[in-house]
Amino acid sequence: MKLPVMQDTRSPPDASGYFVRVKSWLLPLTSGPHEFAVSEAHGPKADVKTCGISAPDVDAEDFKSELVSTMKLGQPESEGLSDDGQSRDTVWAAGDLSLTLTDGSPRNVKQGIYLLLSNRPSR
Repeated sequence: MKLPVMQDTRSPPDASGYFVRVKSWLLPLTSGPHEFAVSEAHGPKADVKTCGISAPDVDAEDFKSELVSTMKLGQPESEGLSDDGQSRDTVWAAGDLSLTLTDGSPRNVKQGIYLLLSNRPSR
């Protein structure tokens, strides 16, 4: 299956070998469009690898409730506003991984989520 690429960003390694790569694809599902993304970053403070999915048509509170219940997540490790105040980030620890749910609740946007699984940055 060949999926349409939404984003393909690659910074060449700098003199220290630091880089960032991001690629995402459109998933044209019958339930609506979704985006699948992967990224990798190597820098002076951390090495991070992530994968995530976004869904613009999902009720954020319903999704969060179902996610916590289905995955038996319990209390989040942290919950707060993004640096720009436009979204809420809820983070659960899962061993050496973290699961982050981002939604637009600070802007009273009830639809749309981004779910991200990432390694705990090493350094």
